Amino acid sequence: MTLYELHQAVKKGDLHRVSKLLSAPRSNIDVNRRDRKGWTPLMYAVSAPEANVKLLRTLLHHGASIDQSDIVSFAIGIGDPQKIAVLIEAGADIRYQREHGYDALLDAVHGRDVLHDPHLIELLHLLIANGVSLTGMSTYGESAVRVLSRIGRFDAVQVLLKAGANANDLNLTPLIEAVSFGSLTDVEAVIKSGVDLEERDFWERTAWLIAIQIGDIPPVLAIKQSVFSVSASFAATSSPCAHRSRLPKLDHHRSRHGYAQRRRSGLHRGLRT
Repeated sequence: MTLYELHQAVKKGDLHRVSKLLSAPRSNIDVNRRDRKGWTPLMYAVSAPEANVKLLRTLLHHGASIDQSDIVSFAIGIGDPQKIAVLIEAGADIRYQREHGYDALLDAVHGRDVLHDPHLIELLHLLIANGVSLTGMSTYGESAVRVLSRIGRFDAVQVLLKAGANANDLNLTPLIEAVSFGSLTDVEAVIKSGVDLEERDFWERTAWLIAIQIGDIPPVLAIKQSVFSVSASFAATSSPCAHRSRLPKLDHHRSRHGYAQRRRSGLHRGLRT
């Protein structure tokens, strides 16, 4: 048996081999041993798509420690709700706060392609149900709703706001709120009330820019028509593509840059090199 055979079997999702290695008579395998990358078998189990929940439970049954440094935040950043649920069942503490104010909810919106994550809403519901703080803020001014709003995941923003997250983090205006969460009828009603079309959110976006970002064409057209009527200062007649260049870019103080700079041990690097 090679030194890191268990790690390789977990990475490949080979449950039969993992079970055989851990159940062998007089087995001297350390289930919490770190390999040359500093990864334990449990870290591979929560991050490798090939490793299923049953394999994860097998490691935990044989003594894999959930108290390893950063294992819970690492797993949450990977974003698999089923695996995170198993860790919670095993006693994992998800009400932690790491250096610079990063907590479970902030970890849940970093570390992967959150914009296209189909499991994000399920993950947020799981964390909410298990009592994570909804109002956490990093020392870089990041909150979960701010991060999600910036990338255009307003479905997730709405979940957090309904659960008790701080709406003041977003500087929502009635029109921006209607574009982000409402219907075309809502947007038209707010416009007719005579709101300022150039009011901006925390990320300095107008409702027009947000509608373009999320690709919701009817509100874009409704705002554009209103712009023709009131002669607002931004160029409503230009192509929406031209306005994409005005969408907010991350800076060192309001972004995952600060987050990424302070992740340790290369935990958010991919499995394959």
